Amino acid sequence: MLMNRVTAIVMMAGTTILIGCGGSGTPIQSSTEQQVAINLVAGIYETSRANDTAYLYLASNGNVTAYDYQQDAVGTGDNCYTVSTASTQINSTLNGGTLSVNTTTDVYTITSGVNTLDFTYSTTNGMQNFDLNGSIQGATGLDINAGGLNVKVGDAGAQKTSLLITDITAALCP
Repeated sequence: MLMNRVTAIVMMAGTTILIGCGGSGTPIQSSTEQQVAINLVAGIYETSRANDTAYLYLASNGNVTAYDYQQDAVGTGDNCYTVSTASTQINSTLNGGTLSVNTTTDVYTITSGVNTLDFTYSTTNGMQNFDLNGSIQGATGLDINAGGLNVKVGDAGAQKTSLLITDITAALCP
């Protein structure tokens, strides 16, 4: 009888340990934690380069959209925005991507096609500690327009702008 109790206790303890670690050793992230973290970075970031005005929109649902303002020195002259799809447009590499977060490491990832951009975020410093495709790093920002990549993030545009997505979508080019 005593042996049955010891066996039952050992079996219960083993089950508790397996349940506690998620079975695979990977911490379980709740969707609520992930959504709170995504909401923290969601917004519009200015990603302009020289005379080319551009914005990167990180939506609270995880969608990533790059916009190019046309009434600047390199645009069409029209007072409107286009979605950055041409390789010559800023952040065309990230456009159409998906934003996710690992709440254990606090690392955000934008995945767009074969490209991944990892970064951290703080309410004080904004976006920082960038890593593009595991090979190009920048502590405060990245500005790359070569080798089929067009990415501009961080630096002066590390913090969200006061621009609203409705300001941009209301002024999309026809």
